[in-house]
Amino acid sequence: MDIWDLDMPAAPRAAAIEMCLDELLLRRFTAAEGALPPRPLLRIYRIRPAAITVGRTQRPGEGYHAAVCYARRVAAVRRPTGGGTVLHGTDITISLLVPRHHALARSRPREAYAEITGVIAQALQAVGVASVFGSALRDQEVARGQPAPPRKATACFSLMEDHEIQVDGHKRVGVAMRQSRRARLFQGSVLLASPPADLRICMPDAPPAGLRPLPESELLRTLPLCFAAAFDLTFTLVQTLSHPKKPTSAAARVLRHVHSQDHY
Repeated sequence: MDIWDLDMPAAPRAAAIEMCLDELLLRRFTAAEGALPPRPLLRIYRIRPAAITVGRTQRPGEGYHAAVCYARRVAAVRRPTGGGTVLHGTDITISLLVPRHHALARSRPREAYAEITGVIAQALQAVGVASVFGSALRDQEVARGQPAPPRKATACFSLMEDHEIQVDGHKRVGVAMRQSRRARLFQGSVLLASPPADLRICMPDAPPAGLRPLPESELLRTLPLCFAAAFDLTFTLVQTLSHPKKPTSAAARVLRHVHSQDHY
């Protein structure tokens, strides 16, 4: 039986802090040369206040209205991983770091994505929410002779990939990845509900109004159990950030140069 570390902060934190943490943890995994590699680390957290995260390769201002965000004091923060723009505040964020010797780091990205979103689908099922994978939707379209034309989108929840998850006709789970020399970082978002109207106007392709709310507290309890069952593991509870208002000097540098809004 494998052992992973599990970090589940009791209170939500700012997007800049969480993205900074994921970046620093990836660097720590990558720097573990000649030493015992760190154990896989699963982090399940919530972001408050509402904020936008932008994929690592997106251009400044891509996928969100910078002036509207500024007027509403909605921070725009760059993620360590790729993918499209995500509006946080009504979601659960999942971060998984695995060292290069782990099966999730050695497998093809599409296969690794499918394993992770498969666990999330099991958690949704456990709390009574039926879901559909993008691959199943694509197969249905092909069977009807009506395959959807490929399209480009700047927002994560406006484009459905095969491994991602839809509930009631709307995408509710998106996942992105970053590969380093010695580790892989996966970041995923489970959209719990529609963002408020005054936040949806921050993005041209924001999630729509009227989404069925998903049970936040039940999912927070169920997700670690489903990961433990799927990968045959136990967790050691850890705390990756003891004093969120006093980042280390390394964290401060990452916040200032990589993830801060001034970077744009």
